[in-house]
Amino acid sequence: MRPSALFRIAVVLSLILALPPVVQAASTQAARDLIVATHAAHPKDLPKALQDDATLRQKYAKAHLELARLSSHGDANDPERTVVYNFCRDLVTDALAAPGKTYFQRGRAYDKDATPVMAVLRERFHRTWKDALPLTDASKTEIVTRGNFSAAEGAVLRKHSVLVMDNAGLDAAQLSAVDSMLSLIPSTLHDLGAIGVVEFLGKFPPEIGWWDFFDGKGGEINIFGVRINAATENPFPAGVPAAKTATFCACLAHEVNHIVDAFGVAGNAAWSTRKQALLQAAGNDHLNYLRSMFADGFFAKAPQEYFASIANQWFTDSARTLQLGLAQFDNGRRDPINQALFYGEVYSQGGNSTCFYTTDADGHIKRSDVPLQRDPQGRITALKVNGTLYTFVLDGNGNVTSYTRKGP
Repeated sequence: MRPSALFRIAVVLSLILALPPVVQAASTQAARDLIVATHAAHPKDLPKALQDDATLRQKYAKAHLELARLSSHGDANDPERTVVYNFCRDLVTDALAAPGKTYFQRGRAYDKDATPVMAVLRERFHRTWKDALPLTDASKTEIVTRGNFSAAEGAVLRKHSVLVMDNAGLDAAQLSAVDSMLSLIPSTLHDLGAIGVVEFLGKFPPEIGWWDFFDGKGGEINIFGVRINAATENPFPAGVPAAKTATFCACLAHEVNHIVDAFGVAGNAAWSTRKQALLQAAGNDHLNYLRSMFADGFFAKAPQEYFASIANQWFTDSARTLQLGLAQFDNGRRDPINQALFYGEVYSQGGNSTCFYTTDADGHIKRSDVPLQRDPQGRITALKVNGTLYTFVLDGNGNVTSYTRKGP
């Protein structure tokens, strides 16, 4: 017996209603009204009121998270996105007859001990605003200008489409390092959307979790706030000369390369397969890794740290990382040089050169394009570094069996 037309309509309607919220049109009117009413009721004391009044905080945070869900996961064609974008723009410029400029414009650092709720929500607000509509040069200029971004934070958003969520905590040298690193890493390798510095924000309120805060379009990372001249580190083990780099920059390189790994490497079948093969070959023995200072089994248990950890060395001194791989090869450890060549492969993006980096203790980051040669299978068989040509013989799996060095 064929179903009736009404039955078929009921089935279609039930399927539509059962679709996840991400593909349904949404209204944020109630959330927006609550935010405006809260601001009107607290024209001067909102940060303290949110700390002291749990009921107010719950309602207010819930309203912001509703806007965040729409901007992060709503249907791309939902017209409510434009509504949310315009609401954020108007609230931050006091165009809604309710104070917003006082609370949401950037440049003001909230006390992370006394008013962390406001610090967290101000950064979350800008993530929502940024993600509500596709970024254009015009919208980035509007967000930077109306949001009262500093010149340095504005440059990061304008040039790289990355929001810095730091409660106005990063200084000029740190923001310059962020800008430099993002300028020198090929943008096609990552989809980074936000950089947070949670230590500058204070304790998150119970209504807002880690991913409630960070969630948005593209990847997101959290970095250390340590000042560039306050701490240095040497990411190399014994076997090659030490190289000092700013800890802030090492952390930044590490975290950005988590996104390179999750986006660029994972999105390339050949690279992803090669990474898994390298991890399997190196196994549990810590000496089989470029980052051999960790205990046996570390990368086997935490494979997500493998690619990002090498970044600490690669961005401090890529040439020294290559030398470490060769020194380990000479000592009978064949895995590290294969790992170094894999890093070079990812940063070559299949081209005829790859990116080598240096980062010094003062946070100065430099990149050089190193010429390379490939075999008929497209695998790297030679690198010319600082006038020295390194040639590699590979086996059928692409692993180095021998190498030669020619030049100074």
